[in-house]
Amino acid sequence: MMSKKWVAGAIAAAVAAAGWYGISRQDARPASQAGKAKAPPTVLVATAQQGSVPVEIEATGQVAPLQLVEVRPQLAGQVKKVLIREGQNVSAGQPLFLLEDGSERAALEKARAQKTRDEAQLADAQRTLARNRSLQQQNYVAPSAVDSAASAVDSLKAAIAADVAAIRAAEVDLAYKTVSAQIAGRSGAINVYPGSVVTPAQATPMTTIAQLDPIGVSFTIAEQSLAQVFAANAQHRLKVSAALAEQAGEAGAALQGELSFIDNAVDSRSGTIRLKAQFDNSAGRLWPGMYVNLKLLAGVRQQALLLPVGAVQSGPDGKFAFVVGPDKRLQARPLTLLAIRNEQAIVAGIAPGTLVVAANGASLRPGDSIKPKPLGDQPAAKAGARP
Repeated sequence: MMSKKWVAGAIAAAVAAAGWYGISRQDARPASQAGKAKAPPTVLVATAQQGSVPVEIEATGQVAPLQLVEVRPQLAGQVKKVLIREGQNVSAGQPLFLLEDGSERAALEKARAQKTRDEAQLADAQRTLARNRSLQQQNYVAPSAVDSAASAVDSLKAAIAADVAAIRAAEVDLAYKTVSAQIAGRSGAINVYPGSVVTPAQATPMTTIAQLDPIGVSFTIAEQSLAQVFAANAQHRLKVSAALAEQAGEAGAALQGELSFIDNAVDSRSGTIRLKAQFDNSAGRLWPGMYVNLKLLAGVRQQALLLPVGAVQSGPDGKFAFVVGPDKRLQARPLTLLAIRNEQAIVAGIAPGTLVVAANGASLRPGDSIKPKPLGDQPAAKAGARP
């Protein structure tokens, strides 16, 4: 009887001990987990820096020749000979086409013959005038005879002057039968052949000539950037770099040029203004119609405030950054994003030297406590800024 009571007591004691151990384990686990939850997260931080940053306005431009001439005849006629090939480089004044010029040559010869005849008549009239004047002194002829002879001389002199003008006109018409290049450049497709009849009013030009060196690039920028461009352009000619779209990632692909034109009005529909840049194209890398990536250097932004681009956050009220306070707690500081370039953000609204969260700020909240970890030495301001 005693043994049964002892066994029952032992079992009760064991159950109680097991219950106490389980309760102790349950109490200890949340305490350990709670301690881990309160540990502040390690966050990368950086210091706002200040420096001078070139301002670069990026745009996409289209290459266009500085001059594009449609070659048309000055006089109607039949093509006698084509003197160039399609796509040939030509110089200013170089003959391109010959037209049939038989009638113009005949007109020139006729004008020259008329001048020769009138010169002969003038010589005879001048001799007659001299003889009549001599006879008048001897009272052998009346004064009216001298006057008539003088009038004949004057009339023939005027006729010769008209002959000279006719010769020049005939020479011009004959010269027009040779169609020459007005500018130096590259010829386009040839649309006429020997035997084709051409007129000054024809719809299709005989060919076109495009000036390719130097060459222009047309592009647009937002009207908000116009004041910056005007201010910088007043100081010096603005530099423009161009990279072909397929070569944008290649080293040394950019070409250097200068801003040459700013349009006189902003397009009210798009809020942009058209500009042109001029580039040396002796290597022939730029071709009319191509699209290129442009960077317009529009001055330097002095004392610009720089942050890592990851420090700029977006919220319901606009852009902001998490500022790390002395107690290592976060504060949301509103700012204005002015430009982004090469993983750097140019901002306004934060004082130089301010410590900010540099990355992964989307998971943080104002008032959070963090363990700051420096991002490292930030690169100096060496690249341009894109508004």
